[in-house]
Amino acid sequence: LGKTDADELLRGGKRLPDNMPGHAQEFETAIAMAKFPENVRADALADQPDRSPALATAEQGNEWFERVTGRLVKFVGEVIDGQRQSETPPYHP
Repeated sequence: LGKTDADELLRGGKRLPDNMPGHAQEFETAIAMAKFPENVRADALADQPDRSPALATAEQGNEWFERVTGRLVKFVGEVIDGQRQSETPPYHP
């Protein structure tokens, strides 16, 4: 995914928090809310200096997931169809 996706989907901005490594950010939290919400602790979202994870939603996570999987399916399909071939490297004995 690229800058356009981040601009469209991230509400908390694209700056890394000062306390890295830390907990999951908005992107990871949104994916977790969409795909395994039972593992997301709402109390942990509210109890940290970086507020961007609290902006995450399950809907946002589903959109991220759909974009990632859609582009991956397209890329693999192009590889299988021969549209994405790497140059054959020279043989070095």
